[in-house]
Amino acid sequence: MKTVGCASIVLAVLLGGCSGGGGGPGFITAPAGPSEQRNLSLTDVRFTEGFTGAGARIRYSVSGTGSAGGFDSGVPLSSNTLAVRYDASTQSYTIAMDQFTSAAFGPADRTSGSNTLTNYEKRVPGRQENLSLFNPGAGNPQLVLTYTSYGAYQSISEGSPIGVDTIFFAYGVRTVPSDMPKSGTATYTTRVDGQFAGTSGVYALGGDSNFTADFAAATVRATLQLRGQNVVTGGLREFGIHSLAGTIRSESVGVFFNAAGGSNGTTVNMQGTFYGPAAAEIGANFGMLNADGRGVGVLVGRRN
Repeated sequence: MKTVGCASIVLAVLLGGCSGGGGGPGFITAPAGPSEQRNLSLTDVRFTEGFTGAGARIRYSVSGTGSAGGFDSGVPLSSNTLAVRYDASTQSYTIAMDQFTSAAFGPADRTSGSNTLTNYEKRVPGRQENLSLFNPGAGNPQLVLTYTSYGAYQSISEGSPIGVDTIFFAYGVRTVPSDMPKSGTATYTTRVDGQFAGTSGVYALGGDSNFTADFAAATVRATLQLRGQNVVTGGLREFGIHSLAGTIRSESVGVFFNAAGGSNGTTVNMQGTFYGPAAAEIGANFGMLNADGRGVGVLVGRRN
């Protein structure tokens, strides 16, 4: 069981602090040139590359009591148009989603790190941006991933109310269609992380999850049992058990899936991709809606 998500820890520290900018993610759809060097995994990233993935985003405001509202309906709750660009010359990361592009986070912006996470921070007057990246590789005690990872970007703006912009995203080295299994099933050991914001407050999301793919039928099934911890009061909240079902589709650039479901007045939508050889790993975003507010998060996993 896990009850604290990575980017929500950032919010707990920075409430009353500072928020992000915008731009155009021109590198998302740019194909690699025929001679461009590509990274074969995320455990040994050597070359500049825009890793594609899926992201979920919420923009909202937080009152002095910790209640969230004022959601921006113009941002996509869930999208498969996201890229994490690594620049080898500066060893920096940039997050782009639809019409949004973050600042570049490099070694000078790193604030802390562990075997699980690497955290970055940028500050300018009236604004603070943070990036947390889940570390791939055998040294991660939470989940060992090779071709997939995830992270969270968050900006916080000064003011009354406080403005918050949060993106949870998964990314990696995609499974090519020719290497996708065409028969059998697979289960994945998974990790779920996210954030929920609503009238009752802002919560770091975690919990239990599972994911199964039926390659012959081109279908997927997932279950999210979500739990939250209020980033201000520390109070715990159950967000329910949500069963999702969906389909697998193949495109020229990779193999993708989507799923939908929910329970007890909550709807959940998921978009994701298979990563690594023979669909070795998965990475997906999810967006959730209920009468109280909105939640975003990621699901990553390794094939058993």
